[in-house]
Amino acid sequence: MSNREQIQSRNRRRKRRRRSALPFDPSGLMQLISRIRIPDRIRHADPRKIAAGIGLIALLIILVTSVRSCGVNHSSPKGVVKSLIQAYGKENQKKIKDCYGQKKNTEESLQSEIDAMIAYLDAHRPKNVKITACDILSDKNEISYTYVIYGLELENGQIYPCINTYMVEKTEKGKYYVIPPSELTETLTTRAKEDYARFMTTDIYKEYVKEYNTFAKKNPGYESKISAKLDI
Repeated sequence: MSNREQIQSRNRRRKRRRRSALPFDPSGLMQLISRIRIPDRIRHADPRKIAAGIGLIALLIILVTSVRSCGVNHSSPKGVVKSLIQAYGKENQKKIKDCYGQKKNTEESLQSEIDAMIAYLDAHRPKNVKITACDILSDKNEISYTYVIYGLELENGQIYPCINTYMVEKTEKGKYYVIPPSELTETLTTRAKEDYARFMTTDIYKEYVKEYNTFAKKNPGYESKISAKLDI
């Protein structure tokens, strides 16, 4: 099976998993408001009261829009990867699964991956998860290999540096989703290894290694404690 056929096959599986949702359309709401018949007693009311009412309606529109926009960012590979890390930091499984395009009927292998990642982060007991860098290592056949560097702010105020990489796929509708580990082909795995090897020669990766080594020297035995918590 070619790369294009594999992508089309994954897209078809995702279409079956996801239920389409109508996008929020503020202009449609404004058209609905404009069709409302205004009674005469309101038409001749104090203009200041009418202005206050219009202001309240505008505020409600802004609030509804802001609530709708606080979900997962599917507009770019970096956007969805950042959303994934942020969702992991808050242990929000609904948003995590949305990043993978599996809000419904989550595969068992992916659920195990999610549970393991949440358990790993929880073992550190971070107060906050802060993303410091995120970018694309390679982009080919609508699939972007993306890295993200982030820090776990520990209870003692120190930052534990972390790095993750993900393959992100662009669907036919132009949205980006992280590819679950079970769907990574041998070709994609080989590509990831080659891209990561080149990434290790960059300044940003060397800076990550420097920060990690600094933390390790200040906190000897920290990794062993985390492994003990995870019973590894």
